[in-house]
Amino acid sequence: MTSRRLLGLLFVGLLVIGSALWFAGRQPDRASTVGDPVLPDLKASLNAIKEIRLTRGDGSAVTLKRHANHWEVAQRGYRADSGKIRKLLLDLAALTVRAEKTADPSNYSRIGVEAADSATAKSTAVEALTADRNWKILIGKQDSPRAGFVRVPDQRVSQLAEPLITIDLDPKHWLDRSLLDIPATAIRSVTVVPAEGPAYTAARDRTGQADMVLVDLPKHAKLAAPDAANAATAALANLTFDDVQERDAIAKGATSRATYTFFDGRSLTIAGRRDAGQTYVAIVAASDTELTERTKGWEFELPGWKFDQLFKPRAELLAK
Repeated sequence: MTSRRLLGLLFVGLLVIGSALWFAGRQPDRASTVGDPVLPDLKASLNAIKEIRLTRGDGSAVTLKRHANHWEVAQRGYRADSGKIRKLLLDLAALTVRAEKTADPSNYSRIGVEAADSATAKSTAVEALTADRNWKILIGKQDSPRAGFVRVPDQRVSQLAEPLITIDLDPKHWLDRSLLDIPATAIRSVTVVPAEGPAYTAARDRTGQADMVLVDLPKHAKLAAPDAANAATAALANLTFDDVQERDAIAKGATSRATYTFFDGRSLTIAGRRDAGQTYVAIVAASDTELTERTKGWEFELPGWKFDQLFKPRAELLAK
């Protein structure tokens, strides 16, 4: 065979292969059927998911990483709300096609399923990763209380699917925000050092005693109400925070402090400070080793009213 003929055959072969690839690329996506899962095989792999990435073209992002015993919000380095993550994964696995929608890229933005790679894109990209696989989907606009528009990035056809998935891209909203949950009746005493005014101690003699008593009440002074001294003890029940950050020498910056003793022998000290209109607390001493391990090195942003409840000045407890 001459080299000329060989080159000709090679050219024809390349032309055939190129044509086949071109026609393959022009083929429509596999038609989906109503009731089909949008992300096949995800349900069987939920326990293997190691990381979840939520991103939008404007730079908003949340990364959730799985550890041996908990999830973490990477943007904070703190524990994530595992219940919220579980719901997201279950909803992704349950996503079911209700109807096929546009396959025209020029129409993607109308339903919010354009690529999430530009500042104006309204879609949210969700990735769920195992050690060897990655599921990715674009979450678009809501269509009804039960369904919304979605698109798998490497497919042209978008879909109406349910359940409705809404994505929050504020990292603090993915945090496990529970801090303390101690019933007031478990507290024997609390000594409060407020930012202003003298320190004071409130105590009760027995667990069944409803109201705290202000120790060393000034002469001729009386409480504003029978339960006025309960403020700092009531604050520990279902105490949640708004955000968290690494602690920078809060012991020096703290302007308020509350030290609790409990009927079971435990103790707890909370330090507080104000900064740029925000209020923060830190657990600076605790006999509960689990609590110490979970909170060591962190300070927690509280709503202002809850902070004030912890560190009320003594004058606010007394009748005018």
